[in-house]
Amino acid sequence: MWPSIILALLVSPAYAADSADDVRKMRLRAGAWAGTSIALGKLSLASDSAQSKIRIDGLPSIDLGVELWPSEIVGMYCSGRIGMGADVTTPNDAVLVGDSSAIGRLRDTTIAYNSHQMGAGARLRWLTGQRSDALGIVWSVGVRARIQSAQDQRPSILLDRLVVGPATSLGVEWPVMRNVWLRFSGEIGAPFFVREYPNDSGILDSFLSVGAQGNLVIHVSSNWAVQIYLDFEKTKLGFEGAGTRGVGLDNAETESEFVSTGLWARYTGI
Repeated sequence: MWPSIILALLVSPAYAADSADDVRKMRLRAGAWAGTSIALGKLSLASDSAQSKIRIDGLPSIDLGVELWPSEIVGMYCSGRIGMGADVTTPNDAVLVGDSSAIGRLRDTTIAYNSHQMGAGARLRWLTGQRSDALGIVWSVGVRARIQSAQDQRPSILLDRLVVGPATSLGVEWPVMRNVWLRFSGEIGAPFFVREYPNDSGILDSFLSVGAQGNLVIHVSSNWAVQIYLDFEKTKLGFEGAGTRGVGLDNAETESEFVSTGLWARYTGI
């Protein structure tokens, strides 16, 4: 599907970027966008007394965002994804040590799950030249948050969870042709603020997130573009001490992985 969409957009007539305003837009690459995306994921829990790996086969979202560049060098961004919810099934090989009745209730259980994401921060850009198609190096610093909600379970394997922390990324903007440009970047974060409900995994001891993003922006007019988005995010959290999650656990470790792709409409006349 994606190759057909991209080919159709590439062969559409490009706008003539002759005016000073068009050149400014092409160098700034600012915009506001809205669209939809779909995420695939994996949620893992490991401890001395519990192990579980849950797959998310498709979580749709509504996406909104804006990227402003008051100058070519300094910019800011704000974005969010509103999850539409999905049903996930606990695996048949999930383990809760020490409670045989809880094991039976845990395995092969359908749970309503949802996840939302927000991010905001500032960007610095270095352009390699004065041309409208100059290559750009972009450094971003900001805050990233993920809000997870899950249907109540007894015992509780998935929890309501808020994870927030700073994140920084380094990327490249590459104008492929007059009406098409790419941005790809790598990200690292420190999600040090974690709140869980109604149970917990213990006292947060270690935290790390890594990710990568790719954006393909295809201009279809002077003020509008189509944006194709691809994102990978992995978060690993370590806990010490006793937690009340499951039937009680010690020294838990959780890991989440998400791969998302989206199709957005991008307004560039800002």
